Parts: sequence; C-alpha cells; structure tokens
Amino acid sequence: MDTPARRAAAALLTALTLVGATLVGWALPATAATEPDEVTWSVQTADNANGQSRPNYQYELAPGQTVDDAIVVSNYSDRQLTFAVYAADGFLNEAAQLDLLPAGEESEHVGQWVSMAADEVTVGAGEAVAIDFRLTVPPNATPGDYAGGIVTSLGPADNGDGVQVDRRLGSRLLLRVGGELRPALGISDVEVDHRGSWLPWQPGDATVTFTLENTGNVRLSGTQTVSFAGLLGLGGRSSVSVDVEEMLPGSSFERTVELQDVWPMLRTTGTVAVDGAPVGEESEQPLVREDFALWTVPWSVLAGLAVVVGAVVLSRLRARRRRQAEDRRVAAAVAAAVAAHEPEPAPLP
Repeated sequence: MDTPARRAAAALLTALTLVGATLVGWALPATAATEPDEVTWSVQTADNANGQSRPNYQYELAPGQTVDDAIVVSNYSDRQLTFAVYAADGFLNEAAQLDLLPAGEESEHVGQWVSMAADEVTVGAGEAVAIDFRLTVPPNATPGDYAGGIVTSLGPADNGDGVQVDRRLGSRLLLRVGGELRPALGISDVEVDHRGSWLPWQPGDATVTFTLENTGNVRLSGTQTVSFAGLLGLGGRSSVSVDVEEMLPGSSFERTVELQDVWPMLRTTGTVAVDGAPVGEESEQPLVREDFALWTVPWSVLAGLAVVVGAVVLSRLRARRRRQAEDRRVAAAVAAAVAAHEPEPAPLP
C-alpha cells in the first residue's frame, strides 16, 4: 500500500541513491544544448520472505542454490516512464566506492547469475511497480564474496554541454557463496620518499606509497599502520594508522601515507602492516606485513660537520703557513748575523 510514510521513506531513499548513482557519459557532436528531462524515481528492495525494509540485497547461498526476490521502482514524476532493468557486476571505483558495470558490458558473476522477469518496465506517474528476479548460484561457483546490483536505467539525456549521460539508479546486491573463506591481503610496490630538515635539531617527513590488494575471497576492511624506526632503534618510532575502506576480492588500490617526525638516522627501517577482518566482523587479525629499509642521511648534520672540519683544516693550514714564514724569517736573520761576524779574508802578497 502506498502510504505517506512509505512515500517519505522512498523519497529519502531516492536522495541517498542519487548520490551513488552511476552516470556514464560519452562525447557527442556539438548540438543545441537542452536541459535533461526533470524526472524523479527511486528503487528499493521489495518486502517479502527475504526481509522487510532492507537497505540492499544480501544473500548467503551454497553453490547450486537459488533465491527469488524483487525490486520496486517508484515513479515520482508527472508522466509515465519506461526503464531498462538489468543486473550487473560490481567493482570499486577510484574513490573506493561500489560502482556497477554499464549496460552492454558483460558481467562475469552476479550480473550473469541474475535473471530478470522483464528487461523493461513502464511505470505510470506516481505509481510503483515490482519486478521479480531470480539469483541462481552455479554449482561450480567459487566460495567467497561477490558484489553487484540490480539497475534501472532511464536512458541517455543531454546534460546541456553536448554530452549525454545514462541516468541509472540501482540497489547493491551482496552475495556470499558458501565454502572455505580465505581473508588475505598483499602489499607490493613499496616506495619511500624521505625529506629531511636542514635544521639539525628538527626531524623530517616521509611519504610511503604502496599497493594494497585483496588476494583472498571475502570482502575486507581493517586498519593499516605504517611505522619508521632509526638505526638500532635510535630516534624513536614514528607511525600512522589509517582505516582501510571495504575491499572486494581481487580489488587493489595505491595507498599513500604521510609520516612526520622521522629523524635521519642513516639507515632507517619501516613496516607496512594491515590488520583486518571480513566485512561485518569486528575482531581484526594481522593479515599482511611488509618490511622495508632506506637510507636517511642527515645532510644538515653532515653539512655542519663539513663546515667545522673545513674551518679546522683551514685554520691549521694558515697556522702552518705562518710557522713556515716565521721559520724562513728567522733563518734569514741568522744567516745575515753570521755573515756580519765572519772575518774578511787577508790580502794576497
């Protein structure tokens, strides 16, 4: 039944969903700019035996198992709308947010395993329509987590700049296929840039860049810690801990961590470590650790020592030259005195 409370909830869901909606654009030849149609609609999970008021679709199924469900499309516009409806695999975009493959791009798992009761649906103004679908897990499906979604697409519209966008709204679908779960992460391509201070009484900064990859078969989140320590533990330890966003199996991201108060202690060692757990579990465990080392030369100290050593050497050279000049002066004076006191030779007969 379409009650005011249900309409308000659906409107809120629309606003939230629009934030995560995928806009797929492609360039067109320059044409007269027109404003996109002002239409508003929402998608939400159907209330049925699978749950009530669900924020999205979440299933735990065994290989070969099937589940039937539905998605509700509500049209808040003042005219009839026709939507394409399809399932698509999910992936994490550069912002580490779940996105869905665009229409026409072939899915490999959830997008293939879902069959819609209809590929297209027409919804009258102010009406809502439920579209049934069936998810069938293949008997040979690999255990682990999969992500995808059920998408409604209104088709392309001109955004006013000669570019068209595919207006889509979807609800995410999270599937866990039963079997052995293997939470695992990998770290690679660790690079470190140390920037020392020219003031010897101040430490420097360091930037650590590395690639973090979910090499297991479950969605993971956790905490990454990057730490530094000087040679033999001198100079103390500098560390930074950062939350790791949800990572789908097979996804990888380049991570950058900035550390302060890193003292240049010639040979500095560091560690990148991640503690994590499958999404939904609270108890984290160590998943991966990568040690590294780098030369952190205290250039300011060495420059100061070079100045001091140079000054000492120059002072000694000057003192040596003064001594040599004094020795030459004394020798010349002695020679002159000796010559003055020598008797003149007698004249020959």
